[in-house]
Amino acid sequence: MMDKKRNLTEGLNYLIKEEQEGIIYGVLKRLNVNNWSAEFDDLVQEGRLAFAKAFVSYPDNPRENQKFSCYAYQAVYWRILDLLRKSQVINSHNEGEVNDLLVEIPNPESNYLFEKTATIDLIERLMECCTERERRFIRLCYEENLTGGEIAKKEKISRQTVYQIRRKIEGKFQKIRQKR
Repeated sequence: MMDKKRNLTEGLNYLIKEEQEGIIYGVLKRLNVNNWSAEFDDLVQEGRLAFAKAFVSYPDNPRENQKFSCYAYQAVYWRILDLLRKSQVINSHNEGEVNDLLVEIPNPESNYLFEKTATIDLIERLMECCTERERRFIRLCYEENLTGGEIAKKEKISRQTVYQIRRKIEGKFQKIRQKR
């Protein structure tokens, strides 16, 4: 039986005051999300929100029912698992796109003088408007043919940072293409 209408604020207060955050950290541990992971803090926040939503939607009084902890754990688990799966799908799509940035640049090994000239001109113009970090990224993609994960490992940065750099370069590349 449902007690008075509960809200998310009450759920968050219950989470903190009753020291229930172990549920969230337990879920993250079960899903192998380490605290040094780039998305750890975001997933903790999502877990807190999922806990509060479970608090609101629980049919009985969560403060008086021991089963609520299991209910909340499952709600947090499903929410974080869903986010991790979505992130994995996005990353797998982006992984293939990292080197797609320069696909439109003609092959520098081409025998055609026009293509070689266009390639050199396009690369020079792109390099001029990029930061040193972006130029290093282009070299790693184009010359060494590294994937986003390989670049992240080599440069000791997160994959998310790699994708941010790539998006900035893509924007600059699009502007150069439009001026052509």
